[in-house]
Amino acid sequence: MGELAILRGDKNDEVYNRDNENIIKRLSYCCNKKPDLEIFKGEDRLTYREFWKKINDFASFLQEIETFDREAPVVLSLHSRASRYIALYGVLASGGYYLPIEPEPNNSVRIIDIINKSGAKIAFVSKEIKDLIQDEVAGDVRLICMDEIDLKESDKNCIYDDFTSDTPAYMIYTSGSTGQPKGVIVPHRAIINMVVSLEDKFELAPTDIGISFTSFSFDACGCDIYTFLLNMIPIVTIDERTKYVQDLEKLNKFCLDNRVTILLLPTVLAEKFAGMENDCLRILYFGGEKFCKNIKTSYKLFNCYGLTETGILNTYYEINGDEKEIPLGEPIYNTEIAIADEETNIVELGLEGEILILGDNLALGYKDDPKKTEDRFVKLESLGGQRAYKTGDIGYIGEDLNLYYKGRMDKQVKISGYRIELGEIKFKSQELAGIDMSIPMVIRDEDRSILVNFCLCNGDFDENKLRKDLEKVLPFYMVPMYNVQIEDIPYTINGKIDYQILENRFYEMRKSLLSEGVDIMSDDLIDHLKNYMSNIIGIDKAMIGKESNFFELGGDSLKALKLKFNIKDFLGIDIKISNIYDNFTLDNIVNLIRGEIV
Repeated sequence: MGELAILRGDKNDEVYNRDNENIIKRLSYCCNKKPDLEIFKGEDRLTYREFWKKINDFASFLQEIETFDREAPVVLSLHSRASRYIALYGVLASGGYYLPIEPEPNNSVRIIDIINKSGAKIAFVSKEIKDLIQDEVAGDVRLICMDEIDLKESDKNCIYDDFTSDTPAYMIYTSGSTGQPKGVIVPHRAIINMVVSLEDKFELAPTDIGISFTSFSFDACGCDIYTFLLNMIPIVTIDERTKYVQDLEKLNKFCLDNRVTILLLPTVLAEKFAGMENDCLRILYFGGEKFCKNIKTSYKLFNCYGLTETGILNTYYEINGDEKEIPLGEPIYNTEIAIADEETNIVELGLEGEILILGDNLALGYKDDPKKTEDRFVKLESLGGQRAYKTGDIGYIGEDLNLYYKGRMDKQVKISGYRIELGEIKFKSQELAGIDMSIPMVIRDEDRSILVNFCLCNGDFDENKLRKDLEKVLPFYMVPMYNVQIEDIPYTINGKIDYQILENRFYEMRKSLLSEGVDIMSDDLIDHLKNYMSNIIGIDKAMIGKESNFFELGGDSLKALKLKFNIKDFLGIDIKISNIYDNFTLDNIVNLIRGEIV
């Protein structure tokens, strides 16, 4: 057997020295080293000394609440202001752990559901959220409006830091691919390992300035919460972040105005942001989806990978701008990546399999779900019983010893028996002139799968030309059935693509086309069929006569299937595929269609 598919990050035992044993000790070290550093900038301005004092006052307030229990999460649904950080670190400084929820009024039902199932006894929320949920939250949960608290100055030390790195830091609910929210409990050591790794890998310097932009409900928000404050890097808070998600020019201006040097974005936003002129930004890093944009910028681009269950960020790769496929990179400190088969045996280097993550970043498990914890956090006997997390992602380790991502195991797309690589469609589409962003997806419609490519363009959109260009660079079975122009990209509150909205747009477009109609009894029908046949075969429509045989012109089984679906989508008529095979000339297909309405 050849070399096993294992990547090992550098071992760094200094990560857990006495100043790094937990998050509060790391923060204490920073506050003592630079007490007068203005660590919060923008609308909220606080030095480390002032921040530490407010944390102590909050911890005093929290510990005096009779129902405070270190074994139960403290819910925080607060806007991105200094008060959020005071509450968050105040919970940790009381020996407790927190549950972050983005304070989105439109998501009040989900907020109520999470609070009620979390086992929380205390929730600090914004006034708007309190007014929306107070009648629906379980009676034993104490709702406290953060804006209305009068934190009294405490004359005693209420900060508790005598706990191990395995103590829970936070619990975050993530739906993942199942759609069922599950609470993931992450310990202090996972955060400390990431913080120290990014300090070195990103070469953080006193001149850097960070920004708090990521949604509070998104695990990657931990990069904003910890990476800067625990590395003596000032942070700019940004309120009402949703208005910047849809307007990245405004976000770029905000970063310029505040001299931000390091920015974390979800991949889909990073693809749009990358290339914007910014002479302050030093690093743009991103993760969450496959990055498919080759570009050189004045700032460094880092493609990163990690999961909620593995401490947010596990690998990193600095993009050169000329890669044929952009990898996820190499592991951070004290982290290993392995590729396994269906029996969790490590495969040979270069082979595809499930990505496993090992090391100090792993979560403690899922709240109140020991079976799921046991299923996903496994012991690898072949590696001495090491604990590993089964990500459910498919990937491989290349000859360059970088990790490459191929997709989700539960989202493997097959159409007509062919495996579809959505990332490749996206990558090839965005290489074409005029295409700023490509979002390929498979839409289920009754008994079939439709491959649709949504395109954000920077000029005129020519669907026929795009199809022909893609046919030159993609296998025939990966050419989308529909290329649809969109004016904007819909996002979820976490900054990820809202695929449900795109699917709805597709159905609306198809319904509109159907309502416009084609006069089936006129020559319009013949013209429509000629246009579509010429597009999918790739020939001039003048070559298609009434007696022309589709297969002799260059058609095949998959193209015949596309024609069948086009007739159903645009004409509202479902003809049998067997009839197309049996007598496929233009004249016969016209008669078949007209025969359906006679």
